[in-house]
Amino acid sequence: LTGSSQPLVKCRRVFQALLPLAVQELCEAADALLAPVRLGVARPTASFNLVSSCIDAVQGSEELFVVEPMVPRTVEPMSSSLLVDSGNLSQRQTPLSASAPPMTMRDALDDDEVDVVDGAVREDPEESEREDRMETSEQDGTPAHEHHDEESDSDS
Repeated sequence: LTGSSQPLVKCRRVFQALLPLAVQELCEAADALLAPVRLGVARPTASFNLVSSCIDAVQGSEELFVVEPMVPRTVEPMSSSLLVDSGNLSQRQTPLSASAPPMTMRDALDDDEVDVVDGAVREDPEESEREDRMETSEQDGTPAHEHHDEESDSDS
């Protein structure tokens, strides 16, 4: 019996060793799936209903992946004109409202291209603006709310 149980013991050890890695990978995969929603590129979907049979689950998953075909687009070679600083980028972006049309996969890919060219993406732009205002007010002694009034005019 020890000869036949030895592979089982080895497999158990392997899976136990992989457990922390699997949890980390699961967290990273979930973060990658939620990132477009956090960045405002995509909207969250409605919650999923629990299914009682395997057939319902298969049909539901097929419905999730049915998408409209993307319109073919000519690919232009990347030039130096695509490299923009973050100041110009923030002026072109508009806030996402509830009445905005749904974004297509091509729109999401275009936004990803801008993120790659622009550099690191901050998770909470409002928090970074608050930090920038605090740093500015500490440097020149002006109250932070005065800087906020100036910036709010440029945001609209």
